[in-house]
Amino acid sequence: MAKRKTAKTKACWWRYRLSRKLFWPLLIVLFLFFALSVFNFISLLAVQRDLKANLEKIEAGTIVQTESLPVAYHSYRHLDLSAPASATASITPVVSPLLATAGLIEGENFAPLSSEQMLKGTLSSFGDSFSGMAYINQAETDMFWDESITAFVFPPLYEIHEQGACSAPDCGLSRSSTDPISICLSAGCLRKTEDLKLFFNDRELQLPPAIRNEELSSITLFALRNSWLIGLVSGPVTAERGWVYRFDGLSFSPLITDDTPLQITPRFQRGGGRIAFGGDDDDFLVLYAGYDGRAFRFRGSNQEDISKFFGLRVTDGGFWPQILKIGNKQDAIFYICSLTENKPKVIKIWSKDDFNSGGALDFSSLFFRGKLNPDSILCGLSDSASKSLMIAANSQGFYSLWLVRDLGFDNSRSRQVISTNLNHRASSSVKAAVIAETGVESLGSARGGGVSFSMANSAGNFENTPPFLWHAFESEGKELYWRFEAEPDPTNPDYSPWFDNINRLDYLLSD
Repeated sequence: MAKRKTAKTKACWWRYRLSRKLFWPLLIVLFLFFALSVFNFISLLAVQRDLKANLEKIEAGTIVQTESLPVAYHSYRHLDLSAPASATASITPVVSPLLATAGLIEGENFAPLSSEQMLKGTLSSFGDSFSGMAYINQAETDMFWDESITAFVFPPLYEIHEQGACSAPDCGLSRSSTDPISICLSAGCLRKTEDLKLFFNDRELQLPPAIRNEELSSITLFALRNSWLIGLVSGPVTAERGWVYRFDGLSFSPLITDDTPLQITPRFQRGGGRIAFGGDDDDFLVLYAGYDGRAFRFRGSNQEDISKFFGLRVTDGGFWPQILKIGNKQDAIFYICSLTENKPKVIKIWSKDDFNSGGALDFSSLFFRGKLNPDSILCGLSDSASKSLMIAANSQGFYSLWLVRDLGFDNSRSRQVISTNLNHRASSSVKAAVIAETGVESLGSARGGGVSFSMANSAGNFENTPPFLWHAFESEGKELYWRFEAEPDPTNPDYSPWFDNINRLDYLLSD
Protein backbone atom coordinates (compact mmCIF):
# COMPACT_ATOMS: atom_id res chain seq x y z
CA MET A 1 0.00 0.00 0.00
CA ALA A 2 1.41 3.41 -1.00
CA LYS A 3 2.36 5.72 1.83
CA ARG A 4 0.28 8.90 2.01
CA LYS A 5 2.12 12.26 2.05
CA THR A 6 1.59 14.08 5.31
CA ALA A 7 1.64 17.88 5.88
CA LYS A 8 5.03 17.48 7.52
CA THR A 9 6.37 15.76 4.44
CA LYS A 10 5.04 18.54 2.17
CA ALA A 11 6.64 21.23 4.34
CA CYS A 12 10.11 19.81 3.72
CA TRP A 13 10.16 20.18 -0.06
CA TRP A 14 12.88 22.85 0.13
CA ARG A 15 15.26 20.33 1.62
CA TYR A 16 15.63 18.66 -1.74
CA ARG A 17 18.57 19.77 -3.92
CA LEU A 18 17.70 21.87 -6.93
CA SER A 19 18.41 20.11 -10.19
CA ARG A 20 20.81 21.65 -12.68
CA LYS A 21 18.01 21.98 -15.21
CA LEU A 22 16.25 24.43 -12.87
CA PHE A 23 19.31 26.07 -11.22
CA TRP A 24 20.74 27.85 -14.27
CA PRO A 25 17.45 29.26 -15.59
CA LEU A 26 16.60 30.52 -12.10
CA LEU A 27 20.05 32.13 -11.75
CA ILE A 28 19.67 33.85 -15.11
CA VAL A 29 16.26 35.21 -14.10
CA LEU A 30 17.65 36.56 -10.82
CA PHE A 31 20.59 38.15 -12.63
CA LEU A 32 18.24 39.82 -15.11
CA PHE A 33 16.17 41.22 -12.26
CA PHE A 34 19.35 42.55 -10.61
CA ALA A 35 20.62 44.09 -13.85
CA LEU A 36 17.23 45.71 -14.47
CA SER A 37 17.27 47.21 -10.97
CA VAL A 38 20.74 48.67 -11.49
CA PHE A 39 19.68 50.07 -14.87
CA ASN A 40 16.59 51.71 -13.36
CA PHE A 41 18.68 53.22 -10.55
CA ILE A 42 21.21 54.68 -13.02
CA SER A 43 18.39 56.01 -15.20
CA LEU A 44 16.82 57.70 -12.19
CA LEU A 45 20.12 59.41 -11.37
CA ALA A 46 20.45 60.56 -14.99
CA VAL A 47 16.92 61.99 -14.96
CA GLN A 48 17.66 63.86 -11.72
CA ARG A 49 20.90 65.20 -13.18
CA ASP A 50 19.18 66.35 -16.38
CA LEU A 51 16.40 67.98 -14.38
CA LYS A 52 18.92 69.86 -12.29
CA ALA A 53 20.80 70.95 -15.44
CA ASN A 54 17.58 72.19 -17.05
CA LEU A 55 16.70 74.21 -13.95
CA GLU A 56 20.18 75.71 -13.95
CA LYS A 57 19.76 76.61 -17.63
CA ILE A 58 16.53 78.41 -16.81
CA GLU A 59 18.41 80.43 -14.23
CA ALA A 60 21.45 80.95 -16.44
CA GLY A 61 19.25 82.03 -19.31
CA THR A 62 18.51 85.27 -17.51
CA ILE A 63 22.19 86.19 -17.08
CA VAL A 64 23.96 88.45 -19.55
CA GLN A 65 27.66 89.30 -19.27
CA THR A 66 27.80 93.01 -18.54
CA GLU A 67 31.47 93.58 -19.33
CA SER A 68 30.82 94.03 -23.02
CA LEU A 69 27.83 96.30 -22.43
CA PRO A 70 28.24 100.02 -21.85
CA VAL A 71 25.76 100.35 -19.00
CA ALA A 72 23.28 97.62 -18.10
CA TYR A 73 21.00 94.91 -19.38
CA HIS A 74 17.40 93.71 -19.08
CA SER A 75 16.07 90.27 -19.91
CA TYR A 76 12.67 88.63 -19.52
CA ARG A 77 11.59 85.01 -19.30
CA HIS A 78 8.06 83.74 -18.80
CA LEU A 79 7.88 81.06 -16.15
CA ASP A 80 5.14 78.75 -14.98
CA LEU A 81 6.31 78.15 -11.45
CA SER A 82 3.62 75.67 -10.48
CA ALA A 83 6.21 72.92 -10.02
CA PRO A 84 6.82 71.51 -6.53
CA ALA A 85 8.63 73.77 -4.10
CA SER A 86 11.81 71.72 -4.47
CA ALA A 87 11.95 72.53 -8.17
CA THR A 88 11.95 76.27 -7.57
CA ALA A 89 14.99 76.07 -5.32
CA SER A 90 17.30 76.70 -8.24
CA ILE A 91 15.94 80.24 -8.50
CA THR A 92 17.38 81.10 -5.07
CA PRO A 93 21.05 82.01 -5.66
CA VAL A 94 23.85 80.70 -3.47
CA VAL A 95 25.09 83.02 -0.74
CA SER A 96 28.27 84.88 -1.72
CA PRO A 97 31.07 84.75 0.86
CA LEU A 98 31.94 88.40 0.14
CA LEU A 99 28.83 89.92 1.68
CA ALA A 100 28.40 87.13 4.19
CA THR A 101 31.62 88.23 5.85
CA ALA A 102 30.49 91.85 5.66
CA GLY A 103 27.49 91.09 7.84
CA LEU A 104 24.84 91.45 5.15
CA ILE A 105 23.37 87.96 5.36
CA GLU A 106 20.73 87.38 8.00
CA GLY A 107 19.47 83.91 7.22
CA GLU A 108 17.18 83.75 10.25
CA ASN A 109 15.08 86.58 8.79
CA PHE A 110 14.49 84.86 5.46
CA ALA A 111 10.97 83.65 4.70
CA PRO A 112 10.46 81.81 1.38
CA LEU A 113 7.87 83.14 -1.00
CA SER A 114 4.41 81.73 -0.51
CA SER A 115 3.09 79.25 -3.05
CA GLU A 116 0.42 81.72 -4.16
CA GLN A 117 3.03 84.32 -5.05
CA MET A 118 5.21 81.81 -6.91
CA LEU A 119 2.52 80.20 -9.06
CA LYS A 120 2.96 82.12 -12.30
CA GLY A 121 4.80 85.11 -13.59
CA THR A 122 7.56 86.50 -15.74
CA LEU A 123 11.05 86.22 -14.28
CA SER A 124 13.05 89.28 -15.32
CA SER A 125 16.67 90.19 -14.75
CA PHE A 126 18.64 93.40 -14.62
CA GLY A 127 22.37 94.03 -14.32
CA ASP A 128 24.53 97.13 -13.98
CA SER A 129 28.33 97.26 -13.83
CA PHE A 130 28.20 101.04 -13.22
CA SER A 131 30.04 101.85 -16.42
CA GLY A 132 27.47 104.62 -16.82
CA MET A 133 24.84 106.47 -14.79
CA ALA A 134 21.82 105.75 -16.96
CA TYR A 135 20.12 103.63 -14.28
CA ILE A 136 21.27 105.68 -11.28
CA ASN A 137 19.08 108.36 -9.72
CA GLN A 138 21.74 111.06 -9.66
CA ALA A 139 19.54 113.54 -7.79
CA GLU A 140 19.27 111.25 -4.74
CA THR A 141 22.69 109.55 -4.96
CA ASP A 142 25.41 111.22 -2.87
CA MET A 143 28.28 108.73 -3.14
CA PHE A 144 31.15 109.53 -5.51
CA TRP A 145 31.11 107.66 -8.83
CA ASP A 146 34.58 106.74 -10.09
CA GLU A 147 34.04 106.67 -13.84
CA SER A 148 37.38 104.98 -14.56
CA ILE A 149 37.16 102.11 -12.06
CA THR A 150 33.33 102.15 -12.34
CA ALA A 151 32.60 101.99 -8.64
CA PHE A 152 30.98 104.12 -5.92
CA VAL A 153 32.94 105.35 -2.88
CA PHE A 154 32.62 108.08 -0.27
CA PRO A 155 33.69 111.48 -1.67
CA PRO A 156 37.51 111.60 -1.64
CA LEU A 157 39.27 114.40 0.24
CA TYR A 158 42.60 115.82 -0.95
CA GLU A 159 44.71 118.94 -1.34
CA ILE A 160 46.94 119.95 -4.27
CA HIS A 161 49.58 122.63 -3.93
CA GLU A 162 51.93 123.86 -6.62
CA GLN A 163 55.50 124.03 -5.35
CA GLY A 164 56.91 125.88 -8.35
CA ALA A 165 58.77 125.40 -11.63
CA CYS A 166 61.85 123.17 -11.84
CA SER A 167 65.03 123.64 -13.82
CA ALA A 168 66.06 119.96 -13.54
CA PRO A 169 64.19 117.13 -15.28
CA ASP A 170 61.74 115.36 -12.95
CA CYS A 171 62.35 118.11 -10.39
CA GLY A 172 65.05 116.02 -8.76
CA LEU A 173 62.85 112.97 -8.15
CA SER A 174 64.61 109.66 -8.81
CA ARG A 175 63.72 107.11 -11.46
CA SER A 176 66.26 104.58 -10.20
CA SER A 177 63.67 102.22 -8.75
CA THR A 178 61.15 102.39 -11.61
CA ASP A 179 62.95 99.91 -13.91
CA PRO A 180 66.44 99.12 -12.57
CA ILE A 181 69.00 97.34 -14.75
CA SER A 182 70.94 95.99 -11.77
CA ILE A 183 70.13 95.49 -8.08
CA CYS A 184 72.79 94.63 -5.50
CA LEU A 185 71.91 93.11 -2.12
CA SER A 186 73.98 91.37 0.56
CA ALA A 187 73.97 88.10 -1.41
CA GLY A 188 75.28 89.70 -4.59
CA CYS A 189 74.21 91.61 -7.69
CA LEU A 190 71.45 90.63 -10.10
CA ARG A 191 71.58 92.24 -13.54
CA LYS A 192 69.52 92.06 -16.73
CA THR A 193 70.79 92.72 -20.23
CA GLU A 194 69.24 94.26 -23.32
CA ASP A 195 68.95 90.83 -24.93
CA LEU A 196 66.86 89.71 -21.92
CA LYS A 197 69.34 87.54 -20.06
CA LEU A 198 70.02 87.48 -16.34
CA PHE A 199 73.44 87.59 -14.68
CA PHE A 200 74.12 86.99 -11.00
CA ASN A 201 77.52 88.15 -9.80
CA ASP A 202 78.56 88.44 -13.47
CA ARG A 203 77.68 84.81 -14.26
CA GLU A 204 74.76 84.02 -16.54
CA LEU A 205 71.80 82.76 -14.59
CA GLN A 206 69.78 79.85 -15.95
CA LEU A 207 66.04 80.50 -15.77
CA PRO A 208 63.69 77.86 -14.28
CA PRO A 209 62.86 74.98 -16.68
CA ALA A 210 59.23 76.11 -17.11
CA ILE A 211 60.30 79.34 -18.84
CA ARG A 212 63.75 78.45 -20.09
CA ASN A 213 62.61 77.86 -23.67
CA GLU A 214 60.05 80.68 -23.78
CA GLU A 215 60.55 83.73 -26.00
CA LEU A 216 60.74 86.71 -23.64
CA SER A 217 59.56 90.25 -24.35
CA SER A 218 60.51 91.90 -21.03
CA ILE A 219 62.24 91.37 -17.67
CA THR A 220 61.65 93.47 -14.55
CA LEU A 221 63.68 93.42 -11.32
CA PHE A 222 62.67 94.54 -7.84
CA ALA A 223 64.47 94.46 -4.50
CA LEU A 224 63.06 93.08 -1.29
CA ARG A 225 65.07 92.94 1.94
CA ASN A 226 67.24 89.91 1.15
CA SER A 227 65.87 88.68 -2.15
CA TRP A 228 64.79 89.81 -5.59
CA LEU A 229 61.46 89.70 -7.42
CA ILE A 230 61.77 88.88 -11.11
CA GLY A 231 58.92 89.54 -13.54
CA LEU A 232 59.04 88.13 -17.05
CA VAL A 233 56.62 88.34 -19.97
CA SER A 234 56.74 85.71 -22.71
CA GLY A 235 54.97 84.89 -25.94
CA PRO A 236 53.55 87.02 -28.76
CA VAL A 237 51.37 90.05 -28.00
CA THR A 238 48.25 88.03 -28.86
CA ALA A 239 49.08 85.29 -26.33
CA GLU A 240 51.26 86.81 -23.62
CA ARG A 241 51.94 85.14 -20.29
CA GLY A 242 53.46 86.64 -17.18
CA TRP A 243 55.87 84.86 -14.83
CA VAL A 244 56.98 85.98 -11.36
CA TYR A 245 59.74 84.41 -9.28
CA ARG A 246 61.48 85.22 -6.03
CA PHE A 247 65.27 84.70 -6.19
CA ASP A 248 67.42 84.51 -3.04
CA GLY A 249 70.81 84.13 -4.71
CA LEU A 250 70.62 80.33 -4.69
CA SER A 251 67.27 79.25 -6.10
CA PHE A 252 64.01 80.44 -7.67
CA SER A 253 60.68 80.27 -5.84
CA PRO A 254 57.67 80.42 -8.21
CA LEU A 255 54.97 82.95 -7.33
CA ILE A 256 53.08 83.19 -10.64
CA THR A 257 53.70 80.67 -13.43
CA ASP A 258 51.69 78.48 -15.78
CA ASP A 259 51.29 76.02 -12.89
CA THR A 260 50.19 78.24 -9.99
CA PRO A 261 46.70 79.27 -8.81
CA LEU A 262 47.43 82.88 -9.79
CA GLN A 263 47.88 83.47 -13.52
CA ILE A 264 48.91 86.41 -15.69
CA THR A 265 47.17 85.68 -18.98
CA PRO A 266 45.58 88.78 -20.52
CA ARG A 267 42.14 88.54 -22.02
CA PHE A 268 41.05 89.69 -25.48
CA GLN A 269 44.26 88.39 -27.17
CA ARG A 270 45.88 91.80 -26.68
CA GLY A 271 48.91 92.19 -24.46
CA GLY A 272 51.76 94.66 -24.69
CA GLY A 273 52.34 94.95 -20.96
CA ARG A 274 55.21 94.52 -18.53
CA ILE A 275 55.24 93.43 -14.90
CA ALA A 276 55.83 96.04 -12.20
CA PHE A 277 56.38 95.63 -8.46
CA GLY A 278 55.98 97.78 -5.38
CA GLY A 279 55.95 97.35 -1.61
CA ASP A 280 58.13 95.40 0.81
CA ASP A 281 58.73 91.86 2.11
CA ASP A 282 55.55 91.87 4.18
CA ASP A 283 53.21 93.37 1.59
CA PHE A 284 53.89 93.86 -2.11
CA LEU A 285 51.97 94.27 -5.38
CA VAL A 286 52.51 92.54 -8.71
CA LEU A 287 50.90 94.48 -11.56
CA TYR A 288 50.66 93.69 -15.26
CA ALA A 289 49.16 96.73 -17.00
CA GLY A 290 48.90 95.94 -20.69
CA TYR A 291 45.74 96.31 -22.73
CA ASP A 292 44.18 94.28 -19.93
CA GLY A 293 45.16 94.46 -16.27
CA ARG A 294 46.15 91.68 -13.90
CA ALA A 295 47.13 92.54 -10.33
CA PHE A 296 47.94 90.52 -7.22
CA ARG A 297 48.81 91.39 -3.63
CA PHE A 298 51.13 89.21 -1.55
CA ARG A 299 51.06 89.46 2.24
CA GLY A 300 53.05 86.62 3.77
CA SER A 301 51.31 83.41 2.74
CA ASN A 302 48.15 85.32 1.77
CA GLN A 303 47.69 85.92 -1.96
CA GLU A 304 44.91 88.23 -3.17
CA ASP A 305 43.72 88.75 -6.73
CA ILE A 306 42.91 92.46 -7.13
CA SER A 307 42.61 92.48 -10.92
CA LYS A 308 39.08 93.86 -10.58
CA PHE A 309 40.66 97.25 -9.82
CA PHE A 310 42.35 97.36 -13.23
CA GLY A 311 39.67 97.19 -15.91
CA LEU A 312 40.03 98.41 -19.46
CA ARG A 313 39.29 102.04 -18.59
CA VAL A 314 42.04 102.05 -15.98
CA THR A 315 44.69 100.35 -18.11
CA ASP A 316 43.73 102.60 -21.05
CA GLY A 317 45.53 100.46 -23.61
CA GLY A 318 48.50 99.83 -21.31
CA PHE A 319 50.86 101.90 -19.18
CA TRP A 320 54.12 101.54 -17.25
CA PRO A 321 53.34 101.67 -13.48
CA GLN A 322 55.32 103.18 -10.65
CA ILE A 323 54.12 101.62 -7.36
CA LEU A 324 54.62 103.37 -4.00
CA LYS A 325 53.53 102.11 -0.57
CA ILE A 326 52.93 103.74 2.79
CA GLY A 327 51.76 102.22 6.07
CA ASN A 328 51.52 98.61 7.17
CA LYS A 329 48.91 95.89 7.60
CA GLN A 330 45.37 97.33 7.64
CA ASP A 331 46.75 100.88 7.33
CA ALA A 332 48.74 100.09 4.17
CA ILE A 333 47.99 102.19 1.08
CA PHE A 334 49.43 101.78 -2.42
CA TYR A 335 49.69 104.58 -4.97
CA ILE A 336 50.18 103.59 -8.61
CA CYS A 337 51.41 106.31 -10.94
CA SER A 338 51.56 105.96 -14.72
CA LEU A 339 54.90 106.95 -16.24
CA THR A 340 53.66 106.51 -19.81
CA GLU A 341 53.65 109.60 -22.02
CA ASN A 342 50.21 111.21 -22.40
CA LYS A 343 48.70 108.85 -19.82
CA PRO A 344 49.25 110.49 -16.42
CA LYS A 345 47.50 108.50 -13.70
CA VAL A 346 47.41 108.23 -9.92
CA ILE A 347 45.48 105.24 -8.56
CA LYS A 348 45.00 104.47 -4.88
CA ILE A 349 44.45 101.03 -3.30
CA TRP A 350 43.62 100.93 0.39
CA SER A 351 43.28 98.05 2.87
CA LYS A 352 40.22 96.66 4.59
CA ASP A 353 42.15 94.53 7.08
CA ASP A 354 45.41 92.63 7.38
CA PHE A 355 44.51 90.26 4.53
CA ASN A 356 42.10 92.05 2.18
CA SER A 357 42.15 95.21 0.10
CA GLY A 358 39.33 97.65 0.74
CA GLY A 359 38.95 99.24 -2.68
CA ALA A 360 40.55 101.39 -5.36
CA LEU A 361 40.14 104.96 -6.57
CA ASP A 362 41.46 106.59 -9.72
CA PHE A 363 42.48 110.14 -8.82
CA SER A 364 43.47 111.00 -12.39
CA SER A 365 40.37 112.95 -13.41
CA LEU A 366 40.47 114.87 -10.11
CA PHE A 367 44.16 115.73 -10.09
CA PHE A 368 44.99 116.37 -13.73
CA ARG A 369 42.84 119.27 -14.80
CA GLY A 370 43.18 123.01 -14.99
CA LYS A 371 46.75 124.16 -14.42
CA LEU A 372 47.99 120.65 -13.58
CA ASN A 373 47.54 119.06 -16.99
CA PRO A 374 50.85 117.30 -17.73
CA ASP A 375 52.04 115.19 -20.62
CA SER A 376 53.81 112.85 -18.21
CA ILE A 377 54.57 112.57 -14.49
CA LEU A 378 56.93 111.01 -11.96
CA CYS A 379 55.85 110.43 -8.37
CA GLY A 380 57.67 110.26 -5.07
CA LEU A 381 56.70 109.98 -1.40
CA SER A 382 56.98 113.25 0.50
CA ASP A 383 55.66 112.36 3.95
CA SER A 384 54.35 108.87 4.67
CA ALA A 385 52.73 109.92 7.93
CA SER A 386 50.54 112.52 6.22
CA LYS A 387 50.06 110.50 3.01
CA SER A 388 51.70 113.15 0.83
CA LEU A 389 52.91 112.63 -2.71
CA MET A 390 55.29 114.73 -4.76
CA ILE A 391 54.38 114.84 -8.46
CA ALA A 392 56.87 116.09 -11.03
CA ALA A 393 54.77 117.22 -14.00
CA ASN A 394 56.22 117.53 -17.48
CA SER A 395 54.29 119.79 -19.86
CA GLN A 396 55.97 120.16 -23.25
CA GLY A 397 59.43 119.94 -21.68
CA PHE A 398 58.69 122.35 -18.79
CA TYR A 399 58.75 120.79 -15.32
CA SER A 400 56.83 121.79 -12.23
CA LEU A 401 56.57 120.19 -8.78
CA TRP A 402 53.26 119.59 -7.02
CA LEU A 403 52.42 118.42 -3.50
CA VAL A 404 49.33 116.24 -3.11
CA ARG A 405 47.91 115.40 0.33
CA ASP A 406 45.54 112.44 0.49
CA LEU A 407 43.04 113.23 3.27
CA GLY A 408 41.03 110.03 2.90
CA PHE A 409 37.26 110.08 2.46
CA ASP A 410 34.33 112.09 3.76
CA ASN A 411 33.10 110.05 6.72
CA SER A 412 30.93 112.83 8.12
CA ARG A 413 27.59 111.14 7.41
CA SER A 414 25.79 108.18 5.87
CA ARG A 415 25.47 108.06 2.11
CA GLN A 416 23.48 106.17 -0.51
CA VAL A 417 23.14 105.08 -4.12
CA ILE A 418 19.61 104.77 -5.55
CA SER A 419 18.53 103.40 -8.90
CA THR A 420 15.97 104.69 -11.32
CA ASN A 421 12.82 102.64 -11.98
CA LEU A 422 13.94 99.32 -13.47
CA ASN A 423 10.53 97.90 -14.40
CA HIS A 424 9.79 98.89 -17.97
CA ARG A 425 6.53 96.91 -18.11
CA ALA A 426 4.12 99.42 -16.68
CA SER A 427 1.20 97.00 -16.93
CA SER A 428 2.85 94.36 -14.71
CA SER A 429 3.19 94.42 -10.95
CA VAL A 430 6.48 93.51 -9.28
CA LYS A 431 5.68 90.75 -6.79
CA ALA A 432 9.14 89.77 -5.53
CA ALA A 433 12.82 90.46 -6.15
CA VAL A 434 16.30 89.33 -5.18
CA ILE A 435 19.76 90.88 -5.53
CA ALA A 436 21.47 87.76 -6.82
CA GLU A 437 24.96 89.10 -7.54
CA THR A 438 26.68 92.23 -6.30
CA GLY A 439 30.16 93.49 -5.46
CA VAL A 440 30.84 95.32 -2.20
CA GLU A 441 33.88 95.80 0.02
CA SER A 442 33.10 97.22 3.46
CA LEU A 443 34.06 96.95 7.11
CA GLY A 444 30.71 95.96 8.55
CA SER A 445 32.18 96.31 12.04
CA ALA A 446 30.69 97.44 15.33
CA ARG A 447 32.58 100.73 15.15
CA GLY A 448 30.94 101.65 11.83
CA GLY A 449 31.27 101.06 8.14
CA GLY A 450 28.17 98.93 7.75
CA VAL A 451 26.25 98.68 4.48
CA SER A 452 22.72 97.54 3.62
CA PHE A 453 20.41 97.02 0.65
CA SER A 454 16.73 97.72 0.24
CA MET A 455 14.23 97.58 -2.64
CA ALA A 456 10.89 99.13 -3.44
CA ASN A 457 8.11 98.39 -5.91
CA SER A 458 6.77 101.91 -5.57
CA ALA A 459 8.71 105.16 -5.23
CA GLY A 460 10.00 105.81 -1.71
CA ASN A 461 8.55 102.68 -0.09
CA PHE A 462 11.81 100.82 0.51
CA GLU A 463 11.88 97.50 2.32
CA ASN A 464 15.02 95.92 3.78
CA THR A 465 16.23 93.21 1.39
CA PRO A 466 19.44 91.35 2.28
CA PRO A 467 21.20 90.20 -0.89
CA PHE A 468 20.83 86.66 -2.23
CA LEU A 469 17.42 86.11 -0.58
CA TRP A 470 14.09 86.44 -2.36
CA HIS A 471 11.93 89.20 -0.93
CA ALA A 472 8.14 89.33 -1.37
CA PHE A 473 6.89 92.91 -1.35
CA GLU A 474 4.26 93.78 1.25
CA SER A 475 2.01 95.63 -1.18
CA GLU A 476 1.44 95.72 -4.92
CA GLY A 477 3.49 98.10 -7.04
CA LYS A 478 4.44 98.49 -10.69
CA GLU A 479 7.91 99.96 -10.24
CA LEU A 480 11.23 98.62 -9.01
CA TYR A 481 14.07 100.45 -7.31
CA TRP A 482 17.15 99.34 -5.35
CA ARG A 483 18.99 101.36 -2.72
CA PHE A 484 22.48 100.89 -1.28
CA GLU A 485 23.18 102.62 2.04
CA ALA A 486 26.61 102.98 3.66
CA GLU A 487 27.45 104.04 7.19
CA PRO A 488 30.63 106.04 7.89
CA ASP A 489 33.44 105.11 10.25
CA PRO A 490 34.05 108.35 12.19
CA THR A 491 37.22 106.91 13.75
CA ASN A 492 38.90 106.19 10.42
CA PRO A 493 39.08 108.93 7.77
CA ASP A 494 40.72 106.48 5.35
CA TYR A 495 37.63 104.25 5.27
CA SER A 496 35.23 104.03 2.38
CA PRO A 497 33.01 101.21 1.11
CA TRP A 498 33.70 100.14 -2.45
CA PHE A 499 30.55 99.27 -4.43
CA ASP A 500 31.20 98.24 -8.02
CA ASN A 501 28.20 96.34 -9.41
CA ILE A 502 24.78 94.86 -9.18
CA ASN A 503 25.49 92.29 -11.85
CA ARG A 504 22.19 90.52 -11.38
CA LEU A 505 18.88 91.53 -9.88
CA ASP A 506 16.00 89.11 -10.53
CA TYR A 507 12.39 90.12 -10.10
CA LEU A 508 9.05 88.39 -10.60
CA LEU A 509 6.33 90.19 -12.58
CA SER A 510 2.63 89.38 -12.62
CA ASP A 511 1.26 88.19 -15.96
